Amino acid sequence: MRLNFAIGITTVQAKKQSGVPAGLFSSASKGFFFDPSQTTSLFQDAAGTIPVTAAGQPVGRINDLSGQGNHAVQATASARPTYQTDGVKHWLAFDGVNDHLVTPTINWASFHATVGAGLRKNIDTRGTVIDGQGAPRFTLEAPGPTGGDYAPFLWSTVSVNATVRHMAPAPATSVLVADFNMSTRVVQMAANGGPTLTATAGSGSGMFSDAAFSIGRRTGASQFLNGRLFGVVAINRLLTATESAQLTAYLNSLTGAF
Repeated sequence: MRLNFAIGITTVQAKKQSGVPAGLFSSASKGFFFDPSQTTSLFQDAAGTIPVTAAGQPVGRINDLSGQGNHAVQATASARPTYQTDGVKHWLAFDGVNDHLVTPTINWASFHATVGAGLRKNIDTRGTVIDGQGAPRFTLEAPGPTGGDYAPFLWSTVSVNATVRHMAPAPATSVLVADFNMSTRVVQMAANGGPTLTATAGSGSGMFSDAAFSIGRRTGASQFLNGRLFGVVAINRLLTATESAQLTAYLNSLTGAF
């Protein structure tokens, strides 16, 4: 396995902003958009018949707000995260044991992907925020392999990857925006609106694999997330600088990370 990485520390200050990013998803876009603060999108069961009405209730389904219909579900009651709120912020709490959600299979049909996440990691045991299947695919971990970091992986093949790492020892709340580009085999990520770090995989080609995406667990394995998920977006294109800034601001309004 070839591993390329860069490490950075974000100290940038930014004003909190709000407002759902407009126009991220068009009729040609693929992906998903989950926001637990939109409580009407939360259900206790996978079928979406029992709404979540109070903190501490299980979340068996969170509806996709992108308009693509890629709702994430969990059929096993004991593996459902819970909805939590402090009266201002809202999140899904993942226990680091077995909690996770799964989307339907998405025909990605692109060499590109952008993932944005507002999250808190409670511990520095390796955990997964989002993961696809096969290769090429993309993954976001919190933390990644080194423990006190965040790490997006571009799996250009099953044995070759590239990753960048922003250091943030737990407990830590952050906004992460990562770009994955299989045209150039490059992965980039900024944390809390700070510097963008870049790494390149040594080989590999092709569009991202069609896949069901796991939220809170590495697909087919463990690495369960122990933390809070305030919001997550995945889309099958690279964002403009303006769109990336809007997404960062939106996720920060959900987290209060910086």
